[in-house]
Amino acid sequence: YTCLCIAWFIFLFVALWHDIEMKLIVWGLLNSLFYVLEVISRYISTSNYFVQLPDWIQTSIILISGASYILVLISVNLVGYALGTNGFQS
Repeated sequence: YTCLCIAWFIFLFVALWHDIEMKLIVWGLLNSLFYVLEVISRYISTSNYFVQLPDWIQTSIILISGASYILVLISVNLVGYALGTNGFQS
């Protein structure tokens, strides 16, 4: 799981490299957090319990997870590059 530790470092480094702003640091932390969740979900999807589920349930879970992850990435990038941590108030 060294890749998980490296992901935290890389995203924080990229955030600090662009500019030392709170919104970019939050962007780096959120990207790292959701990357860790992605790795955990990949581990769960190969578990015996998940593999034993009916195919239509597996497919539904994968499709909903993928669509949700796209929305999460859009939201994280809005925080980091457009809205910031204050949202529409700034």
